[in-house]
Amino acid sequence: MNMPLISIITVCRNSEDSIEATMMSVVSQRYHNIEYIIIDGLSTDNTFAIANGYQEKFKEKEIKFVCVSEKDKGIYDAMNKGIFKANGDWLIFMNSGDNFYDDLVLKNVFSQTFDNNEMVIYGDTLTKNAKTTIKPPKKIQKEFFFAETICHQSVFFKKEAFQIVGIFNLNYKIIADRIWLLKATILKVKFNYTPVIFSIWDEEGFSKENIPTYIKENDTLKRIYFSGFERFLFAWKFRICRVFTFFKHKT
Repeated sequence: MNMPLISIITVCRNSEDSIEATMMSVVSQRYHNIEYIIIDGLSTDNTFAIANGYQEKFKEKEIKFVCVSEKDKGIYDAMNKGIFKANGDWLIFMNSGDNFYDDLVLKNVFSQTFDNNEMVIYGDTLTKNAKTTIKPPKKIQKEFFFAETICHQSVFFKKEAFQIVGIFNLNYKIIADRIWLLKATILKVKFNYTPVIFSIWDEEGFSKENIPTYIKENDTLKRIYFSGFERFLFAWKFRICRVFTFFKHKT
């Protein structure tokens, strides 16, 4: 079976306490066609030195390794740089502090045969601190992104999908990946759900530290991509679902 080249992209800055665990989760993968790209935002600590210290380990595992350190305009600018550097058939963004769930993730996902039209493969996510499993719906529709998203750590993007949807929009500092997935849905890009845990996500990261920006961007998303009727309808459906979930957990 032909194994597609998988480009794993890690963006980081001043991540000396977390970068090593992320790199180890890449090194440990039992899959043998990997390209690993680290985009460092000109760290002032030992992040870049730690990353480069793994060159021999990557060479031993025959992992193609690229590591650059330069100034960027934020997380999504760094992720876009990773897209332009990637040679893989499929890309995944496993940022510093996030890890693959286990060493079989790539092998399990890409032992399947996918339709040539499938552009987004997504799965479940385990939160690092709360130890809860986030399970997105099996069928993705526009309505889902009104209040939710799929963790990008659990999404494999086909490289050519970025030619259809575009790269990440730098006008958004926190939810550009959610915007991308929403646009992909609107453009009828084909999604494929695989019901296994792909990643362990550190939910205490950048988004949680910037709640006011998140709220502002969330409001902008709803205003631009959803009509007034959709905003009214989906807001009520979301409230009803929350009440239902609350009483379900109380019983």
